[in-house]
Amino acid sequence: MTDEFNGYYIRIRAILKAHWNSKPLSIFTAYVWSKNENFAFALPSSDITHDKFVVDAALDIILNHIVTILPNIKVVDCFSDGAASQFKQRFLFRNLVQIANEHNIDLSWHFFATSHGKGVVDGIGGTVKRLV
Repeated sequence: MTDEFNGYYIRIRAILKAHWNSKPLSIFTAYVWSKNENFAFALPSSDITHDKFVVDAALDIILNHIVTILPNIKVVDCFSDGAASQFKQRFLFRNLVQIANEHNIDLSWHFFATSHGKGVVDGIGGTVKRLV
C-alpha cells in the first residue's frame, strides 16, 4: 500500500510541478465559411498580451491564407466579440483598410456581444486546449 501511495503522491507532485512551471500560451481562433470550403484556425502564441499587435499579426496570417486558398475572393465579412482592446480601436481599422487595399477585397467587420462565449471560435479554442 505504501508503494502505491508513494507512486500516487509522486504523480500528483509531478502534475502540480508541471502545472506551476508551465508557460502561459495564447490561442487566436478563427473560422472561415466560404461557398466551396470551410476551415478553422488556431494560432498559438507565447505573447499573452492580447493587444492590437497580436490581433494584427493573426489577422495578417489568416487573411493571407484566405487569399491564397481562395484567389477569386472579393468580399470578407469578419465577426468578433466587442473587446475594445483587441478589436474596437483605430489601429485595427486602419490596418484593415490597408489589408483590403493590398488584396483588392471588400472587408467589413461586425461585432457580437462581448464575452458571449458560445460561438464556433470558442469551440475551436476549447478543443485545442483540451487536446494540449
